[in-house]
Amino acid sequence: MRFRLLAALAATVFALLLLAAPSGHARAANDAAGLALTATVTYDIKTNADGAVHVTWDATVTDNDPATDVSGGNVTYYATIGLPVLRGATGITANDATGNNLQVDTVDPGGGSIDEGATVHFARGIFYKQTYSFRLTYTLADTRSEAVLVTANYVYLPAIAAGDSATVIINTPSGDPWSTTIDPRDCPQAGNSFACAGSAATTYLAALVEVSQPAAVATTTFDVALKDKTVNVTLTYFQGEGASAAHEQALITAGLPVIEQVYGFDYAGPSAVHISQGGRQSSLGYEGLASCTPEVSCEIVISPVAGDYTLLHELSHMWSNIYGRRWLAEGFAEFVAETAGPQLEPGLVVGSPALRRDPTVPLALDDWGDASSVIGADSSVLAVEDAGYTFSIRFLQEMRDQLGIEALQAVNRNIATSGSTADSRRYMDLLEDATRQDLDNLFETWVFPDTYDATLVSRRDAINRLADLRSRLTDAGLPDDIAAPINVSIRAWDFEKALTAIDTADNNLSTYGELRTSLDSLQSDSHNANLTLPDTVTTALNRFDFATVRTAIDSARQALVTYTSSQRTVDASRSVWQKFGLLGSSPGGAIKDAATSYNRGDFDLSRQQSQHAADLVNDASSVAFRRLLVVAGFLGLISIAILIAVVISRLRDRDFAEN
Repeated sequence: MRFRLLAALAATVFALLLLAAPSGHARAANDAAGLALTATVTYDIKTNADGAVHVTWDATVTDNDPATDVSGGNVTYYATIGLPVLRGATGITANDATGNNLQVDTVDPGGGSIDEGATVHFARGIFYKQTYSFRLTYTLADTRSEAVLVTANYVYLPAIAAGDSATVIINTPSGDPWSTTIDPRDCPQAGNSFACAGSAATTYLAALVEVSQPAAVATTTFDVALKDKTVNVTLTYFQGEGASAAHEQALITAGLPVIEQVYGFDYAGPSAVHISQGGRQSSLGYEGLASCTPEVSCEIVISPVAGDYTLLHELSHMWSNIYGRRWLAEGFAEFVAETAGPQLEPGLVVGSPALRRDPTVPLALDDWGDASSVIGADSSVLAVEDAGYTFSIRFLQEMRDQLGIEALQAVNRNIATSGSTADSRRYMDLLEDATRQDLDNLFETWVFPDTYDATLVSRRDAINRLADLRSRLTDAGLPDDIAAPINVSIRAWDFEKALTAIDTADNNLSTYGELRTSLDSLQSDSHNANLTLPDTVTTALNRFDFATVRTAIDSARQALVTYTSSQRTVDASRSVWQKFGLLGSSPGGAIKDAATSYNRGDFDLSRQQSQHAADLVNDASSVAFRRLLVVAGFLGLISIAILIAVVISRLRDRDFAEN
């Protein structure tokens, strides 16, 4: 959507109250003791058969200037007064209460003024305490300017008045086929009447008035080719606005590809785009309103009084779905429109970007709320809207000047391809990634409220400390596994969690150094023993699993000591007696099993197997002796058995002999 304060234009209109005298002496009408003006200004909009707008001023002036008091011998008097007459006025006439036709001069002030500065010449001079009444009328028919548009089916105009007090009456058609919107501004409203009060030099914008026939429309369709897809555009416009529609079609056709280029990423929105001229009710009181529903369509409403840069702004919103904050969507739409416009064919774009005044209220862009209807909104709401649009485009222009448009385009591409929208926080993160610059000052100045000051300090501390941590991890040959979850916390703007994790990581790095030394020594000793310490220990150390590492080092050290001792025992030369004791045993096999267990990280089993190998060797003599005893016992048993057999045999022989 695009927003413009037409009150700012009305503020440039002034009732030029002049006096003239035969002697050539004149007094300014806005002197403290000048003319007092009261007026009733009636706007008859589409209520007459001719379908035009008729404006009537019923005015009375009173001379309160003592310098024009004839009783004191003065000969000066007031002879003219200036009134604001809307641009495009025709048939301007004036007559006084006695029926005299009055001369009316108009002067086009140029620029963005909405009036023609009509000067009414009185039929007689007005002296001190005298009054003078007159009526001025004019017509608005088939006219178009920056702030006034009158066609057969549409009227948009600012209802203005002037004077110490003024009553503004607005008459519009009621019921079908007409739709009417009256947006009060400077003066309290009662029905169709507005009561304005100030001074004779004050010009009032009583209301913004729009009258239209929503059903009196025509439609045309056409295609526009973009890089990745072709969009089908349906353009709906008020009947009688064919020339305006043809110009809009040419601007849309030429503008969309350039807008895509300026954004820096391919359009991925709906292929159906519906653009319609509509009243202020359908655009919530803005000059334009755009919304896109993925996979369905983009709907754009443009006020018939809006200019070409407003249309480019609303077309730019076809790319706005990547943003999660209003200042980004509106700021980029205006930034892209103002960048794309000058790149189009000379003469195609009519008019210039909006000239924005300095806002009257402060606003941190992140605090700019969602859009809502500004029809009938009070001045404080309008001031915030004006600040939001002004600050957002100025901020983007400053970023372009400092960082280059390529950086902004790179961030847009990043967001568009990421699949998620960017709010103020994420946009700041991505922009710093793209530029490798500290943007705290920029975002603190333009985007975030004062309540973010401490947050931004913590953010910068976390970012800097994480960079230092990553450098030290690299120097230590460690992977980024420790830093990665910390970075996730930073991107989530959970800086308390991130800083706590960094503190823990800093402490762990110190412990890591100590354990790394012990582990390196263990690895060297293992290598010297023809053993290999498994990678699981190093992996545990790299992820700062210190309890596991300490247990593993202690167990491995014990297993290594036992292994090397047992290896020496197994490798030592042995006597025949010991070899006899080792018959059927394999100390070498046991020591090989211990090595295998060690290499796979089963240090307790390795230690047991090493000890078993040593025990086999150390117990060999005892085993040999036991084996000898077994043999001796066996032989003894055989001898006894033989003896018994001999005895039995002899006994049998004696028994046989006796028989």
